Amino acid sequence: METPLFLPHRFSRPDLVMAGQEESKDKHQHLVGICMGMCPNAEVRLRQREKMIHPLEMALDSNGQRLNYPQVRAMVKMFSRPAAGQQVKAADVRPVPVLMKTLRYLLANVCCRKDVPWALVYQFVSDRLQAIRQDLCVQRARNLTALQIYQAVVRFYIYAHYRTCEHELKDFDPFLNMKQLLDTLFLVMSLYQELDLFSNIVASDKVDLTDYTSFSGHDEESEEEDSDSDSKVDDGAETKIVQDSKASEKSTSNGGETTSGLEEDSNTVRHHDDNSSGSDSVRAINTQEREKVLPSERENKKHYDGDIVSCSSLQEEGVALYLLVNLGNEEAIMNAMQLHHNIKCSKLVSLTLEMNLAWLTYNYYRVLKLSTCLPPLCQCAFHIHLTVIQRKSLGILNQSHSCKGQSYSLEQLSEMLLYNNSDHLAQACTHYGLPAINGGVIFTKGKFDYEAPLVNWMVFVSQ
Repeated sequence: METPLFLPHRFSRPDLVMAGQEESKDKHQHLVGICMGMCPNAEVRLRQREKMIHPLEMALDSNGQRLNYPQVRAMVKMFSRPAAGQQVKAADVRPVPVLMKTLRYLLANVCCRKDVPWALVYQFVSDRLQAIRQDLCVQRARNLTALQIYQAVVRFYIYAHYRTCEHELKDFDPFLNMKQLLDTLFLVMSLYQELDLFSNIVASDKVDLTDYTSFSGHDEESEEEDSDSDSKVDDGAETKIVQDSKASEKSTSNGGETTSGLEEDSNTVRHHDDNSSGSDSVRAINTQEREKVLPSERENKKHYDGDIVSCSSLQEEGVALYLLVNLGNEEAIMNAMQLHHNIKCSKLVSLTLEMNLAWLTYNYYRVLKLSTCLPPLCQCAFHIHLTVIQRKSLGILNQSHSCKGQSYSLEQLSEMLLYNNSDHLAQACTHYGLPAINGGVIFTKGKFDYEAPLVNWMVFVSQ
């Protein structure tokens, strides 16, 4: 059994508990920021003097072209680690409302810029979001507004991984992005538990996946005063993140319909490893905890027939993303079992739990089939594991369907494994050492290259 892709995360740790106890005792001793701009004045002067202005912070003319001098109101605080023994100044820290406004500017304005490559946009936004998280940590902000900021940052990291995963390493570091995503997801889940939001779902806490800029606590008057002609954005307009997510929904929703022949082959995409260290816990989950995890399946008899499952609250979205990013992580599943009944039994969380159970039982076909019912953002989170699942499935099929002189239809197999088309599947088979000729793939035991790296489609495009 391969090692888990991601390390498990617990919602509660002793260090966090102790930190929370100290915070309750010394509420008035933590730092409160007084910087009311997106970038502290001292940093603005320093970066202007040292010529450290990012291209996205340059002024724009009436035609949208960049000029050779900075626009101070568009400058955003950079992430920097404080030197040892250096005390953080309140004038260099932005309070939570300013952090919310900065977040809105980054996601609604900067992410939509088309005059620079997306890789440059990602590097800029990722660095500035890390600075936002740093300011929240310095101020020990652990309230509802901080939770909304953290969850919006999670959305960006997930979308960025989906959009940039095939770029070169100099443009995008997937390991660093994943580390930032896991750290922020852990903060989101610990804050949900700390604020006890799982047991207090309110009607006002609705998630609209078509508007990533709708955060509560936004001051419209301050927005009008601080925004320029080049930084104004229509709240009803869709951001680039939403547009690409909708495109993902269209391209993946067709994968939910399969032929009866594919249903028969679903049982072949299973594999059991008797030497696996996690087999005991898998059986325990399937036999003892299944009804506890998914009581709504017993009560409502839900079926996922290719229809996209909607998300009705921030809690559901956060838990679903947590389970999808940590797909197959037994500790993440056990943490989800401890959630409030209303969250655990929601359609989206139940669906992601089903996918995790299917992963643990090596039923990769069911994982892929259920993934077609995910909303766009959750599909982006699942995309992290897609290539791994496709390779595992091809390896299992190569063992079970090995027969000389016979081939398996590329068209049917590409539909079952959620490849874009049969050509992409043929390229993947060739990459893993399986011959693909005359519209079919020939499975032969001993031919599959398990040591081959995961398929990088950008390499095929460049070739």
